[in-house]
Amino acid sequence: MHESADGEYVVTTLTKAILHYTGKVIWTPPAIFKSSCEIDVRYFPFDQQTCFMKFGSWTYDGNQQTYYFTLSLVNIE
Repeated sequence: MHESADGEYVVTTLTKAILHYTGKVIWTPPAIFKSSCEIDVRYFPFDQQTCFMKFGSWTYDGNQQTYYFTLSLVNIE
């Protein structure tokens, strides 16, 4: 994640990847991402917040990888 709130970029690499017969590789590393964003509480308690997180690779460009987000769960603890 670009511009992490805690400045740490550690993701364990000792995880298994799934290799399909088509050559497609799925790697789901466990990670915890911390971020922050401005909030607008003018309409509290009926407000809604939208925060954007930017993900990318330091070694591949956008043509070489695709990201899929399968959960919309947000943990606000």
